[in-house]
Amino acid sequence: MKKTLYFLFTFFMVFALSAQTEQGRMLIGANTSLAISSSSIMSYTIDGDEPDWFDADDYPTTTTTSFAVDYGYFVIDNLAVGVGLNYSATKIDYADGDDYDGSTTAYGIFSRYYIGGVAFVGAGYAMATNSEWDEDYYDDIDMSLNVLMAEAGASIFLSDKVAFTPKIQYSVTTEGMEYEDYLGDNVEEKQQTGNLVIGAGFTIHL
Repeated sequence: MKKTLYFLFTFFMVFALSAQTEQGRMLIGANTSLAISSSSIMSYTIDGDEPDWFDADDYPTTTTTSFAVDYGYFVIDNLAVGVGLNYSATKIDYADGDDYDGSTTAYGIFSRYYIGGVAFVGAGYAMATNSEWDEDYYDDIDMSLNVLMAEAGASIFLSDKVAFTPKIQYSVTTEGMEYEDYLGDNVEEKQQTGNLVIGAGFTIHL
């Protein structure tokens, strides 16, 4: 009897979770986040004593604001495809008034396949622009920035629509630069960076 009840409970639980990943459903917030942080130097010591030349007010204050959101649609059962937006802005306030403002905006696409309505694997691609590229220095330089991502995780449903989403994500960021050197030859530079992230968030299923 206990085995039968356990089987029925498991069956209906899996069925209910799978219903959240049926064709026509939507998900919002696969990577949703909003963060504002500010940092500044408070103290500096040498052998426990603060040097006479140190003044915390002489050092800049850095404020970073970031926002990310994804929207996905289940084109077939268990397979969602979607688009994402990621924005990050940095402001540095220097004591001499020569402040810095910069931002990066990334647009991308992603896909995510669910197994049993709980576990999932996914991939994504994004291209980014930086506000610094509008400066005169970059007039003769073609800049590019793109990110290729793969992920694996699980959706632990806290309610019918809200899931806690722990995951592991690995991404490769490629930064490119093309320009003409002083000899008139075309030069192409590329740098790739790998990034492993273990984190969690929340996803809304509609």
